[in-house]
Amino acid sequence: MPKPHRPSALPLWLIAFLLVFGMSVRLATQKGDTILALDRIHSPELDVFFVTFTHLGDALPYWAFSILLLFVRVRYALTTALLGISTLPVTGSLKAAFGHPRPYTWFGEADLLHLLTPVERITLYDAFNSFPSGHTLAAFTLFTFLALIAPRIWQQVACITIAVFVGISRMYLHFHFLEDVLFGALCGTVLAVAGYSLQDRYLRPLQKLDRPLFNLRR
Repeated sequence: MPKPHRPSALPLWLIAFLLVFGMSVRLATQKGDTILALDRIHSPELDVFFVTFTHLGDALPYWAFSILLLFVRVRYALTTALLGISTLPVTGSLKAAFGHPRPYTWFGEADLLHLLTPVERITLYDAFNSFPSGHTLAAFTLFTFLALIAPRIWQQVACITIAVFVGISRMYLHFHFLEDVLFGALCGTVLAVAGYSLQDRYLRPLQKLDRPLFNLRR
């Protein structure tokens, strides 16, 4: 049986620092300034990078890691899948409750769309479901959980870095404002911590779930 794992506090401290830093930036700037600042560094190479990277906030990474984690601990795989499912109603209910305009809508109403640099393969649209960023929420839920179960510091830092870049991609691609990303990151972190705590309390005592899949029938 694998040795008991105790999570490091490092990922949560990193996220806390980034959230405080991001909120400080938001309070010191006007709405939309972060998007315009990112527009100044647009390039074809960064466009391709962020268009690709933003998909790490989709559903596919959840199912991929759910399968991979079957060969680490079954309870980790089950928790990852359940976290992926849980992000959908959480994101949907929050978006419906707040009803904030997307950047395309907000800049359009202010007659400022000409300030946004178009990104190839990205189609913007009018909508009032910007807050919070669903991709950011999903990315922080998944990668914070992975950071909590990761045994090495570099793995923990890598997981949080991936989540951060998903959040940046949502602003770079003009899908979300900074506040959308920050709140999505906060909600995702809370979900991840809750998921980790629940599986540690209720699934870890079940020996058949606290081992890799290939040991289940032994």
